[in-house]
Amino acid sequence: MNLYEAVVRMPDRLADEHDSSARGRAGLLASGSPARYHLPAAPILLGSTIAALVDGQRNDGDRVALLVAAVCSLSGAAVTGYLVRRVNLRLLDGGPPIGPEERHALMSRWYGANRIRLALLAVGSVALERAARHRSSG
Repeated sequence: MNLYEAVVRMPDRLADEHDSSARGRAGLLASGSPARYHLPAAPILLGSTIAALVDGQRNDGDRVALLVAAVCSLSGAAVTGYLVRRVNLRLLDGGPPIGPEERHALMSRWYGANRIRLALLAVGSVALERAARHRSSG
């Protein structure tokens, strides 16, 4: 979803809606909030990461690849948490209008951190593929 959010410029849309007079309910779980799908995915991410690491240890999996994948997954989740706390909450609150300087800072923070999330996702995916290939050949 991070790539989709960047392509459709979701943070810009949320900032526009923040100051719109036709704005609906505000809050972290408001319509359009990315937290609506990030929050339910967090336990799945944590559980599957731990399960993959444990399985790799038990079945002589590619431990390095699994560790890289786990670090990337958990780091990506941490970046998401940072963005929810530092950007999304402001975009989704019912607070004062977002001025041009604050908007620029919020958008820069979101797009920069999202590039990091996408890189972590790519590296983690490659590492998982490597671990899967190791398992199927072993």
